[in-house]
Amino acid sequence: MQLPLDAELNAIFDEVAGMDAGKVADYIPALREANPDWFGVSLVTVDSHRYDVGDSEQSFTIQSVSKPFAYAMALEKHGIDAVLQRVGVEPSGDPFNSIEFDMTTRRPYNPMVNAGAIMTSSLLDGAAAVDVGFARFAGRALKLDEEVFQSESDSGDRNRAIAYLMRNFGMLEAEVETTLQAYFRQCALLVDARDLATMGATLANRGVNPMTGERAVSGVNVVRVLSAMSTCGMYDYAGEWLYNVGLPAKSGVSGAVLAVMPGQFGLAIFSPRLDSHGNSVRGIGFCKAVSERFSLHLFSPAAVDHSVVRRAYGGDIVRSNRHRLAFQDSALKRLGSTTRVLELQGQLRFGSCEVLSRAIAAELDDAEVMILDFRRVSAVGRSASKLLRAIGEMFEKSPSQVVVAAAPREVAESLGALSFDALADALEWREDQLLERADLEPGPARIPLADVEVLHGVDADLLPMIEAAGTYRRYQHGEMIFNAGDRADRIYFLVEGRVDVVLVMGETFARATTLGPGATFGEMAALYGGARSAGVRAAMPSVCFELEVAELDRLSRDRPGISLQLHTNIGRALANRVGQLSDEVAALRQ
Repeated sequence: MQLPLDAELNAIFDEVAGMDAGKVADYIPALREANPDWFGVSLVTVDSHRYDVGDSEQSFTIQSVSKPFAYAMALEKHGIDAVLQRVGVEPSGDPFNSIEFDMTTRRPYNPMVNAGAIMTSSLLDGAAAVDVGFARFAGRALKLDEEVFQSESDSGDRNRAIAYLMRNFGMLEAEVETTLQAYFRQCALLVDARDLATMGATLANRGVNPMTGERAVSGVNVVRVLSAMSTCGMYDYAGEWLYNVGLPAKSGVSGAVLAVMPGQFGLAIFSPRLDSHGNSVRGIGFCKAVSERFSLHLFSPAAVDHSVVRRAYGGDIVRSNRHRLAFQDSALKRLGSTTRVLELQGQLRFGSCEVLSRAIAAELDDAEVMILDFRRVSAVGRSASKLLRAIGEMFEKSPSQVVVAAAPREVAESLGALSFDALADALEWREDQLLERADLEPGPARIPLADVEVLHGVDADLLPMIEAAGTYRRYQHGEMIFNAGDRADRIYFLVEGRVDVVLVMGETFARATTLGPGATFGEMAALYGGARSAGVRAAMPSVCFELEVAELDRLSRDRPGISLQLHTNIGRALANRVGQLSDEVAALRQ
């Protein structure tokens, strides 16, 4: 099945294929033999999917598209300060092979023109190191085109002039011919559009090759390489390129154009017809069409960050998955407003993090505990990290405690927050805290049957009869009390421990709710017929009082008050639960 992007790329390809202006480079004799009608495109995403159109498997020499990758290797080896002493990062506004330097700083203008690239090559450890480095970017070893290499060397007088001039001014320390042979060889490595797209995707993926998982360059140096590509990669066309296309890019005289969308993909186009700047006519046309069609310009206005807080509410309105008894529900409704929940959404970047900080500040005075729910946050950008630490410091200076749910570990650490896997878990922890403070959370000891909620109001003289009609049973942690689909023939009264109502999800269980001492479960199916709709599993060593429906019917024949009181209490509990759910739905709709 053809994916949507396949169709879009093919449509753009067909549009651009009609561009027949430009001519094949001829100043390097071996390049003259290229077929001017070759046209291949490849796009590789950061999650390793590849789209190919046209002559994407046609081999060609990498030429100047090698420069960003050699520059990345130099940065990795020597560090930014040492490299900047040798090569600048200023656009020159001149053709790629101009014999011109920044005489104020006594260095080439940037690593994307020939002078800067020759200087960069002098900083590397020879052919073997270059081959290893380029293989990390491409995901495979690249072969050398011996004919082009020799042709480059034979026709490289202009590059020799550049190198000797740099040597004369004391810029180039290495031997001229050794440096030039390394540079010519680097430019004569064979690639196809798929290789180049993979190399671009490695830069888009913060230096990690998405096909192999191998790191080729550190993330901090990727930023520097892409910056140089943005301002200098297209030579004296760089300004117009950035204005019209708006992506970091590099071109080469063999007809290749490589564009990078940081965080998303690398895009490579090969078409040998060149314009007056030495850039591929179809390559520029294709990139421009892709950028316009998908609004990929780096300076396109991003989505506003005002909506980072999806909703905010108190713990008195929305509760955890833990089933509470009526008196506990009443207490949580009274005390829960000291818990504030902020549900976050989208990407957490500098702007959205600033909006979040103001939302937190507005709630801080009224919240003992603030829970930040990251469940719907799709990404946390590096630009947010410092503000997250500052938000953590804001909490440290306040009486409020910050708690996070479903947050990345580094976010929890930046905030200095207590972390839970899910919002329900965080709410349950806070509810337990409030109930313990109010002395309303049953201790570990077994409670008497009379304290079970649905038995409230039953005459005290009837309780021994009920107790004699049923049995107490202990369950170990993790033991199933019953499964979904089981015959419902008894009611369970929990007097010790804690149980989870669970739904089977494949080979795992999903917790629907948790019940504590005083709760009743299994009563609906048992009293009104049918099979169990869910399973119940002991969340810790637990004790249940189990009463078969047949025994309850026998008791009710002589003592109808038992059944009446039981049904009344069950109805009251259901009404309370429906009321609580209605409050939650109203809050979540805001």
